[in-house]
Amino acid sequence: RTAVLARNVQMVDRAEQRLEQLAADGRLSGEARHTLQTIADAGRAERWTEAYEQLDQFQKGQSPKDP
Repeated sequence: RTAVLARNVQMVDRAEQRLEQLAADGRLSGEARHTLQTIADAGRAERWTEAYEQLDQFQKGQSPKDP
């Protein structure tokens, strides 16, 4: 989120490296990896509004639901 809010491609690259490691360790689902890759791609292309909106939707979907 910080990389997108900062509109910083280098930070996006570092975050993507971390995501790759999480996926390799089996701690990130394929679906989540795909979604986050799409967000990273948008940021790298400097489509920051699109990246932010996609990230916001992704994070809302990750929030635990109230009982």
